[in-house]
Amino acid sequence: MLSVWKIIVEANPELPEGGEVTMPLPQAFLEWEQQVEERGKKAEAQSLVWRLISRRFGDIPSSVQTQIEELEIEETEALAEALLDFTSIDNLQRWLQQNEGGTE
Repeated sequence: MLSVWKIIVEANPELPEGGEVTMPLPQAFLEWEQQVEERGKKAEAQSLVWRLISRRFGDIPSSVQTQIEELEIEETEALAEALLDFTSIDNLQRWLQQNEGGTE
């Protein structure tokens, strides 16, 4: 990952013409980048969960969809693994009730 910005300085009396100055990336940019990466991971995990649910159970109630959308990434990943053992929509609903407010 790029950790410094290089700024070409063309008109700075303190530097020779065409000189370069390096500076660390601002902390705000690094935090933003981490948030974007986490959102991407969550979207990928949710996409996998939706494909598994759709294939195994077809359409599910909107209340269950809402619960799944509210899961944190760790919970979504745990659900993806648990789905492999589910045999009915009841298993999914039970898992969601048991895992409300925390990771498994």
